[in-house]
Amino acid sequence: MQFFSSHIASLRSRFFAAGIILALVFSVVGGPPVQAGALASQAPTGLPGAAISQGAAVQAVEMNASVRSLADAPASPFLDPGLEDPLFAKTPPGGGNLPSAPDAPVLSTMPAAALNFESLKYTDLCGGSTCGQGFPPDTVGDVGPSDYIAAVNTAIAALIAAYYVFVIVMLAGLRFVDPFTTGVQTQRRIESWFAKGKYQKRYSFVPLTHISTHLQWAVIAAEDGRFYEHHGFEWDQIEVALKEKEQHKRVRGASTITQQLVKNLFFTTHASYIRKGVEASIVPLAELLLGKKRILELYLNVCEWGPGVYGAEAASQYHFHMPAQRLDREHAAHLAAVLPAPRRWNPARMNDYSAIILERMGQLGR
Repeated sequence: MQFFSSHIASLRSRFFAAGIILALVFSVVGGPPVQAGALASQAPTGLPGAAISQGAAVQAVEMNASVRSLADAPASPFLDPGLEDPLFAKTPPGGGNLPSAPDAPVLSTMPAAALNFESLKYTDLCGGSTCGQGFPPDTVGDVGPSDYIAAVNTAIAALIAAYYVFVIVMLAGLRFVDPFTTGVQTQRRIESWFAKGKYQKRYSFVPLTHISTHLQWAVIAAEDGRFYEHHGFEWDQIEVALKEKEQHKRVRGASTITQQLVKNLFFTTHASYIRKGVEASIVPLAELLLGKKRILELYLNVCEWGPGVYGAEAASQYHFHMPAQRLDREHAAHLAAVLPAPRRWNPARMNDYSAIILERMGQLGR
């Protein structure tokens, strides 16, 4: 019975505390102040367990904090340590000792300074340490433009990182696996959907040993004379091309075989500064992961040599009706001559440029 009596007394004390809190809120929000003593006069006297536990006290203070105007209101008798109200007095009206739980502070002794209305920190209730941390109600959950910008930047960085991971994996695989298609081949296929006529793709990948050495050196002489000497970029040719552009002259191609291979594998023929920049960042990876021999083998097999014609084997069969392994110097020079514009130029009509390529091959000892 004593156990149930103590619990009933505790519940009664909590109900009275809640009533005092509601009266205080109504007095601040919608009506004249209501004195705690007036409410207490309506309550039965001599209630056992009238002391409020620390948990109820914290709840009372937190509820008061939600009323923002309370910070500017006059000091409430609810928090006045000098008020001797019959309900909150240290001794009951009939005299005698007031039963209370150990370390349970009486609400009338709680200092009003315990609540910091600026940051909603509750300090004095737990011995000077910070019990909780909050924020003003008008700033909770606010998302500013800087948060959106940070989210967008994070997403862009993740996409860029994922793209380069994809490129590295692809290059590592291309060292051993022949590609079944390329970026330029995909571009031509899509363009054919909107063009007149039938598109027929001719593509046959063959080992470098099945490609005539005359064609190998003809392509090097025509496209990248120092292929075996540089590490992906021909800086002298790039400087010449930039000077010609400043003088509004016809800009010559300064791309190396490695750069053209990267363009064929991962990009399209549409030129832009963004594509050039990304392409330049991939070239060192291609040089490192593939090596010169594999770069030349891949380029000779995937470069465009006519409408729907890709690779040396398909080009040799399409233009000269012979395998790429049987090409002589003359045929090889004519094939290499059309690489700058393979869909517009015909090898049989490239006598002048093919003669220049043959001269360059002689300078290279080929």
